[in-house]
Amino acid sequence: MTEQPVSLRQMAQQMNVAVSTVSRALAGDRGVGAKRAGEIRRLARSLGYRPRPLRRKRADAIALLIATPKPGVADDIFQQMVISQVERCASAQGRHVHVEFTSREESAAAPAVLAENRVDGVVLTGHPSADLCWRLRDSETPVVVIEDHVERTGCSSVMTDFGPGVAEAIGRLGDLGHERIGLVISRREYPSIARRYHAYVETLRAIGIAADPEWVIENVEPTVAGGRTAVQLYLERRDPPTAILFGNDWMALGGLNELLRRGYHVPRDISLVGHDNISICEELSPALTSVDGRVAELVGEAMELLEQQIAGESGEPVQRNVEGYLVWRESCGENRKVLNGSA
Repeated sequence: MTEQPVSLRQMAQQMNVAVSTVSRALAGDRGVGAKRAGEIRRLARSLGYRPRPLRRKRADAIALLIATPKPGVADDIFQQMVISQVERCASAQGRHVHVEFTSREESAAAPAVLAENRVDGVVLTGHPSADLCWRLRDSETPVVVIEDHVERTGCSSVMTDFGPGVAEAIGRLGDLGHERIGLVISRREYPSIARRYHAYVETLRAIGIAADPEWVIENVEPTVAGGRTAVQLYLERRDPPTAILFGNDWMALGGLNELLRRGYHVPRDISLVGHDNISICEELSPALTSVDGRVAELVGEAMELLEQQIAGESGEPVQRNVEGYLVWRESCGENRKVLNGSA
């Protein structure tokens, strides 16, 4: 005998609430308290509830949903790069893109374009709330998350593995005599940032350098101002790093500007490495060494996974990784004090 799927009414009876409350909670309606809504969604997952899919024509459109701390604003250059690449890939597939912004808060509601079924699938980025990711998955919406883990989101996810690029940068800096190598990052709760941090610590250990917590400055805004502030903090210390890795190129640019303003020479006094390899890296003086995250390939993988889901060809959520690589430029050089025996 075939087991009957669980219904909204059965869940409502078990939770001792109205059927409408269950329906609104599963739809992400903010009219249901966050605690109660979470309990209802957890019950639905434990019972294997699946909503009945709406029969509708293809919209030939997708939503790019970007989680940010400020409404309507991409908070770093990486998100702007993702927007450009998603639009390029969608155009090649004959699809339109609705770019929407959402809060990173757990109570974040899905935008109207999703609730009204005006898109065939969703690409998420910017470290969206896990609750929102699971709600989309539970609604059987085709969804892929960029720069995140399947374990956290419950959805197919694609991440850049910055580890090889970070390892090569630190290894080459070590060969050039650098032993005090700093790291400036935003928030380690973000999976891609955590990967860079672990690659930094593990590579230093591999070349025989014990990572000093004083060399790491974190919770920095991923902006030019954030990089400038980090360098100011380093220079207040008795033994600042002789080389610094920044979480993105804008932070590295801020650090470079602050060093030049104070009369330091890059790379003679301090070597700098950024992340993302944006076009301005080659135009700076000195040109900035950077770890390229291969954003085009990253988004291409995400769009391929999304297309498979839209076509009904996918199974369980999967994790894919795209390997980053180092682009070595003039902002890195010898630690002359060590190599000349003066330190």
